[in-house]
Amino acid sequence: MPADVVHILTVQEILHALSPDIRLSSRVRRQRALILQAVDQLDADTQRRLTEVAQAKSDAIRAEQERVGNGRRVRRWIGDEQILSDSSSGDVSESDFLSVPSADVIKDCYQQFFEATSNDTMQSMVCSVCARRMRVAISNFRDVPLNAIPNRHRLQPAHPHSNAELVQGMLLKPSAIGIHDDIPFARLCSQCWTALQSQSNHPPRYALANGLWLGEVPFLLDQLTMPEHLLIARKFPRVYIMKLFARSRRGHPDTLQQALKGNVSTFDLNTHKIVDMLDGTLLPQRPDILPSVLSICYVGRRLPSRDSLRGTFRVRRSVVRQALIWLKVHNSKYYGDITVDDGRLSQLPSDDIPEEIWSTIRHDAEDVHIDEEQAGYVPDDENDVPESDS
Repeated sequence: MPADVVHILTVQEILHALSPDIRLSSRVRRQRALILQAVDQLDADTQRRLTEVAQAKSDAIRAEQERVGNGRRVRRWIGDEQILSDSSSGDVSESDFLSVPSADVIKDCYQQFFEATSNDTMQSMVCSVCARRMRVAISNFRDVPLNAIPNRHRLQPAHPHSNAELVQGMLLKPSAIGIHDDIPFARLCSQCWTALQSQSNHPPRYALANGLWLGEVPFLLDQLTMPEHLLIARKFPRVYIMKLFARSRRGHPDTLQQALKGNVSTFDLNTHKIVDMLDGTLLPQRPDILPSVLSICYVGRRLPSRDSLRGTFRVRRSVVRQALIWLKVHNSKYYGDITVDDGRLSQLPSDDIPEEIWSTIRHDAEDVHIDEEQAGYVPDDENDVPESDS
């Protein structure tokens, strides 16, 4: 089937036009170039059906362009160059209209993407002045000896906290300070370096010394899992929906989970019903509140065992108790009036996934959903990059 006809269709449009009897592997379905190669090997009826769908879309696009007006300019490919031309000029033939870029252009796009997302490009560092982690490619970091930092007095906090660790009188991020040839140095981002060189008497805008120091997260709080955080919370401004999926079809699901990633979606929360479930100043929260603020969906052929998910969704009774006692003592503004209730604590497991969570995990084993979750923007290996014809 001529590629200059079907190229106008999106991947989803091509797959939708195929007969249900035609099954392509997940690797092929993730890449447009491989899909076009596979389509060229299909029977004549399928190719004719795809040609009709592509022609119908091409006619619809051309009709819309004519409706918009003669002054509109369209972008098209000629060889390896992309140019602009007037849609009314009539010099855009059907064979040139939205024609597929050459293999060299596609390969160059892949190469640019790989370079833009390589480990070197994505490398990040922490600024000692503002404690922000930023990409090296965006912010030009520099290592400056501590005694060579300009206007050092501007990094001295006006009201230092008793737990703040000052370095030569300056409030800096300790992890961003190093030693080279026995000389201590601080790593500064370009924004903080420029701000310190100015004639202002104020700290840099995002400097820790500008009232932005929060201190390190105490270990008793840093070790809490997501359910444990929810059980000691006094407010619930958001609901968490967590989707887990295996990175590969091969292997047992118990050995596939290595990390969590995802995106943020916003939904309306019925706060009145949540408030009704809260009981004054007694903490921790009752475990039956967990399904209201935490939803878990696993996409895969087999649901992982309870042990494999324990590290992520476990609740430890002793850890929750210690965290509440620490908050009551050290965060009296928000937790000073709480009562650590032993009856509530007894409802929590000693070290396990609460039944309120485990019994509500949703399992999705549909093949199409598994393929969607496993699909990505980067090919599985370097051999997936289209090769040049030359």
